[in-house]
Amino acid sequence: MEIITDIFGKAIYSQEDGLILNKKYISLNGRKNYCSGLIFGELTQKQITKAQYILNNLEFLDKKAHELFLKFYEEEDDIIFSFVNEHFNEYGDEIKEKIFKKLKISNQDNISFLNNLEFGSFYIAEGNDTNNVWITMDYNLIWQDSITFTDQILAIKFDENLEYISHSHDS
Repeated sequence: MEIITDIFGKAIYSQEDGLILNKKYISLNGRKNYCSGLIFGELTQKQITKAQYILNNLEFLDKKAHELFLKFYEEEDDIIFSFVNEHFNEYGDEIKEKIFKKLKISNQDNISFLNNLEFGSFYIAEGNDTNNVWITMDYNLIWQDSITFTDQILAIKFDENLEYISHSHDS
């Protein structure tokens, strides 16, 4: 099944294997991201059409993700605080100094940190029933050439209507 998206171009989806979109530089909201993606197998034609719609709205979802990260931070969300704390306080001074250098800051600045998270990968899978799909987008601070400072991920999930579902801190 052929999928055509604004950002990734033309690709072939297979019911058996799904679709792997290899790492490539994409531009979203004025940021250059080195991103890869996966669409799981066994999706219906209707679900693939919805997945294509989601992919054609990645820029909107990226913007929404950053807005939600800041909103959750202001609400003192435990997941966001855990993710930020892990980077600044659990990996030692060497990583902290590299983050400071990347962000061009001299003291911990959680807002700057969240504003500079980069979209690195995603997967699209079947939602709660066989007619729905959702996307999980993974964010981290990228050091260079897609190498992250830590293995920690701030993941955010949206449904086929581009509505927020959940977020998590994974590694």
